Amino acid sequence: MAIVYTYPINTTLNNRVDFEKLEIEVLASEVPDVVSVKGVDGEIYVKVKNALTTLQLDNSTLPYGLNQIIAGHDGQTADVTVSAVEAREAKIRELSQMALYHPNLVEIDVVEYLTSIDNWFNAWKRLGKPSSIVTKISTDASDVNHPQHTFLNTVVNSEGALAYQFLIGKITGAI
Repeated sequence: MAIVYTYPINTTLNNRVDFEKLEIEVLASEVPDVVSVKGVDGEIYVKVKNALTTLQLDNSTLPYGLNQIIAGHDGQTADVTVSAVEAREAKIRELSQMALYHPNLVEIDVVEYLTSIDNWFNAWKRLGKPSSIVTKISTDASDVNHPQHTFLNTVVNSEGALAYQFLIGKITGAI
């Protein structure tokens, strides 16, 4: 059964909402099972598949809860440079191609993980917020509840590097 959380628009940072940007912020967050973010008559409606836990609603540290995401929304139109998006896309393509030929990386796992990273990174870039794909991969690798935790912590080369370390090395140019 779906649950709807309602917030007055004046609970946002500047008492304004850019619904396209807010929806991206919520979907890119750690808030699970978000169905939609809509606005009607001065209210924000966030529909989720299941009731959120207290931590998912009100977490003041990263990853933020839904209440903090709404309160921190600035209502400004997202701003992003074309070069930042092109650079990210080139790096994702390079990693995907590398995965096709790496003997110890399972292509499906790599593509699935890089797609999730791409979606996360693209959403935050469109928001114009600074983010780091390296930090995201490290965080995912240390989260035992992350769907690709096992894949990210699999040894992939003779030096004993784990998949997440290998990916970070490719991103930073260390490998």
